[in-house]
Amino acid sequence: MSASFRRTLAADLHKAYASGEVSPVDVTRRALDWATRCEREEPSLDAFVILDEDRAIEQAMASQERWQAGKQLGPFDGVPVAIKDEFHVAGYPTAAGTAFLGTRAQPFDCPIVARLREAGAIIIGKTSMHEIGLGGSGVNPKGLTARNPYASEYMTGGSSSGSGAAVSAGVVPVALGSDAGGSIRIPASFCGVYGIKPTYGRIPTAGGELLSKTLDHTGPLGASLQELADFIDITAGADEGDEASMLAPAHEAIGEVVAKPFEELRLAWCPEMLSGAQDDVIASFHNTLDALRERGAKIQAVSIPYHDLIQPVGYMTIASEGAASQQQRLRRFRDKYSPPTRLLLAVGARVTVCEYMQAQRVRSLIKRGFLEVLESFDAFVSPTTGCVAKRLTEADLTIGAVDSDFNAAVSQFTFAGNITGLPAVSIPAGLDRNRLPLSFQIMGRPWAEAEVLSIAAAVDQVTPEMPEPIHYQALLAQDA
Repeated sequence: MSASFRRTLAADLHKAYASGEVSPVDVTRRALDWATRCEREEPSLDAFVILDEDRAIEQAMASQERWQAGKQLGPFDGVPVAIKDEFHVAGYPTAAGTAFLGTRAQPFDCPIVARLREAGAIIIGKTSMHEIGLGGSGVNPKGLTARNPYASEYMTGGSSSGSGAAVSAGVVPVALGSDAGGSIRIPASFCGVYGIKPTYGRIPTAGGELLSKTLDHTGPLGASLQELADFIDITAGADEGDEASMLAPAHEAIGEVVAKPFEELRLAWCPEMLSGAQDDVIASFHNTLDALRERGAKIQAVSIPYHDLIQPVGYMTIASEGAASQQQRLRRFRDKYSPPTRLLLAVGARVTVCEYMQAQRVRSLIKRGFLEVLESFDAFVSPTTGCVAKRLTEADLTIGAVDSDFNAAVSQFTFAGNITGLPAVSIPAGLDRNRLPLSFQIMGRPWAEAEVLSIAAAVDQVTPEMPEPIHYQALLAQDA
């Protein structure tokens, strides 16, 4: 593995298209071929639940014609993109990781997919996910359990598991995910790629099978921070079917991501929140903070009121809202859910109105605490997850065995972004002693995705370079 490894980016594809070296059709065929081979390997990466070559090539041919005419549409024109199987895509079923949905093709695109398609992105297929999105492991005994491209016997994290694997393996430079408790950032962390959960309401959530009304966010996993910025620029904005996006301020284009100068960085972190995280995770985090300090960044420890209640509030909210969203289906398909999902939904159904409302009151206090910190600092930083990827077991694959300690560690730092609605990005931060990816999280002010990405670009300069995954193929021949 080379320390100089760099993933193929959307900008690399555009440069190759402009020079005539390759065409969108060439790249799309290469992406489809690599995705298919990944699915045929033993064990399969199981990143995709469906690939549609005919539809993808049709889109690629249209893109190729635009490039030949000098009328390309923008940063994703001709770029292969994968969609989490929780969002409606015209001509594709939507199963949301279940054994009972997805019996018919959808007649329309959800708003995000429609915007990507209008921007020339090539939808090559839909990715696997944790059942109904209710879990951070990516394990799905009722569907496909995606494998980690860095170590196929390990988890990808969830719930946007296939999207994380597809980007990590090089099938696509960018993929759509959703995030109610870390479901974009956890697989980004475990798979060694980038992922952002924008501010709640920045990107519409309408047109799919999302789980939690007040926690679910939509956003990308990508090969670089620039893919994340371009994705937001393309998909952000109000949609009439999405109340939160209608209330959001108008989006100002992020454009090129430029690193914020180190001497201008003012970052806060909370020592108490690190308690219980794995040693390698804590060491990596402190190494990054030390490297930033050496370059002139101001970094200060702070206290976050009620930080110990972040996860309980998150669990109670996602479980109860998830139970509400699945109430009708549980009556018809109870036996078709996996045991862990049924258990979590049963717990959620037992949350009383009083308990739920009390959790929301505490949620407001936690958000206020973060906002007060962000009045004096540019961002709040932490590891993305409290642990690295976990080895898959036979029990995981057959019944979805529950590991409460792992479940707690995996969302130890991510739930804060969901219950506050604040933007949060995960970036790779090297490997642990077992050569599994580590990561670093930056959470910022409301609607400040541009600033969060700029800070992330600065931090990205001091984190260790990521080696090439075991399962990887470049979309451009010269990168191979």
